[in-house]
Amino acid sequence: MSSLSRWPLSFGLCLLLLVSPLNAEIQVPPKSQPYKPIVITVQPANVPEGAQVRGSVVCETAELLPGPSNEVWHCWAAPGTHLVKASGVWVQTRNVQIDGQTVPVLVDFGAYTESATFVVGEGVEPNPTPVPPPGERWLIIVEESSQRTAQQANLYNELRADKTAKILIADQHDSSELVRRYVAQIPDGTYLPVAVVVDQSGKVVRIAALPDTVSGVKELLK
Repeated sequence: MSSLSRWPLSFGLCLLLLVSPLNAEIQVPPKSQPYKPIVITVQPANVPEGAQVRGSVVCETAELLPGPSNEVWHCWAAPGTHLVKASGVWVQTRNVQIDGQTVPVLVDFGAYTESATFVVGEGVEPNPTPVPPPGERWLIIVEESSQRTAQQANLYNELRADKTAKILIADQHDSSELVRRYVAQIPDGTYLPVAVVVDQSGKVVRIAALPDTVSGVKELLK
C-alpha cells in the first residue's frame, strides 16, 4: 500500500465520506507464470487532467512493489487465484491570488474503487499467506548505497550481527555475477532497497519491499 500524493490523509478520508465512488480500470494479465514479476496498472476513471490522486492498491495474497509512476505496481505472486483491489480519491484545484499570496482553491473532487482477479500458474487456490517452496533460503538485500539512510544503516548493522540468517547486502551497481543475476530480476522502476528471497537451488522465490526491522526481514525467510 502506498500513497500517491502528499496532501493529508485525513483530508482524503473526509472526501471518501462525501462522494460516491467511481470505477477505475485495473490492467493485469489474466494469467501469469509463478514467481515472475507482474505489472499492474490502475487508471482511475473520469479524473480531470492535472488533478492530484491519492490511492492504494492491495493484494493480500501477493507482494506488491511501487512502480516507476503512481499508476504502476509490480506484483510477485505464488500459484493461485488472486484478488487485487484499488481505491482512492482525487482533488482538482486552481491557484488564486489572495492578498498577494497564491492559494490553491478546490474546484472538484471524487473517489474511485475497483477490483480484479488474476491467475498465477494453474489457478489453485493459495493459502492465506503464500509459502515459497520448502528448503533453506537466503536473502539478498539490493540497495542504492549512495541513498542509504541512517535507519537502514542501523538495520544492516543489526542484520550483520545476527548469525542465524543468511543475508547478503549489495549495491544495485555491484558488478559481481551473483548480484547482477538477481538485480536483473527486479522490475524496472522498483524503489530500493528490496529483499530478494532465494531458495537452496538459487531460484528467486519472492521479491518484496524491505521491512524496517530485523524480525520483519527474517520473517521473509520462513
